[in-house]
Amino acid sequence: MHESKDIEWLPCFNREDSHPVALLQLCVGHRCLLFQLLYKDAVPGFLVRFLKDPKFKFVGVGVKGDAEKLLRDHRLFVANTVELNGLALSVYGEEVYGKMGLKRMAKEVLGKVMEKPLNVTLSKWDAEELVYEQVEYAAIDAFVSFEIGKKLFNLVWEIHREREIHRYAVVKREYLNCHVLQDTQRMFQTLALS
Repeated sequence: MHESKDIEWLPCFNREDSHPVALLQLCVGHRCLLFQLLYKDAVPGFLVRFLKDPKFKFVGVGVKGDAEKLLRDHRLFVANTVELNGLALSVYGEEVYGKMGLKRMAKEVLGKVMEKPLNVTLSKWDAEELVYEQVEYAAIDAFVSFEIGKKLFNLVWEIHREREIHRYAVVKREYLNCHVLQDTQRMFQTLALS
């Protein structure tokens, strides 16, 4: 089972600045959770357990770095991350997929145009009350990551299934060829003895 994970924080305009993760975005199917980390005394236990359960795969563009920042800033461990770039690269085999951002990947993989207005991307993610545009942006980011992950995992499964079918056909053909050869050899031996 896979879920998408993304994070947002106040943008840094100087190298010396480092702002903690303000918002954790999760998506499973058509349900998205936006959790403001800066305004909670503690992260609920179910969420901590969910993130560190290795049977769940959290997908996203840059998700490994996001997981590291989440661990550094809030001591939240994410057990199993899958980079969408690497997954897309393994499916399509084109180097360009290894460097795509989410917006371009949505276009290439899903055929969907994704709006990512700069004024929202660079907005105050550490605000106590997020505006509608931030909530929409955050939920769409998580949802699109989930949908890309779903499509890519399905394609990986299809590729694997086709390889297994091909492998089975080759093994079966070799098995049949071996039996035909043995039968032919027996037939010639029988003819030679007659």
